[in-house]
Amino acid sequence: MIISPIVDISLVSVAIVIILQIIQNKIHDRKKMKEQRDKMTEKQKRLKELMKNFEKNKKEIDKLQNELLLEMNEMLSKNLKFMLVSLVLALPTFWYLGSFYSSYIIDLPIPVPWFGKNSLIEMYKQTNWLGWYVLSSLFTTLIINIFYSIKDKIEEKKG
Repeated sequence: MIISPIVDISLVSVAIVIILQIIQNKIHDRKKMKEQRDKMTEKQKRLKELMKNFEKNKKEIDKLQNELLLEMNEMLSKNLKFMLVSLVLALPTFWYLGSFYSSYIIDLPIPVPWFGKNSLIEMYKQTNWLGWYVLSSLFTTLIINIFYSIKDKIEEKKG
């Protein structure tokens, strides 16, 4: 323990999230991903229209399905690469944190809803190291995504 379990786990969580965001940006270009998703949505709409008269549009349907399949394969391969890199980074981190902080109970700053007995939602005021790591990661990711959203809106207004 360097400072306290709350601070130590939060710092590790923030560092991992930032590293993973950087890696994700290297693997995926956010603008190209959004454009590709939009194109796929348009193609899926077109495919639904063509399916209404299947026999007449069979060749065009086949062509469109092949294009969609290729685009989905490309997106899935990028997601798989990112997932593998994430695991390589996350598993040693979880082992490290678990070995040092497994006995600590962390008092939460605010009560947090979570699944309790019989799958009912209960409010918890304490958690273990993993719960704190997840909460810290979610909060950090939320802040980063808000930052990217604001940045994208500013770029749209300029461009």
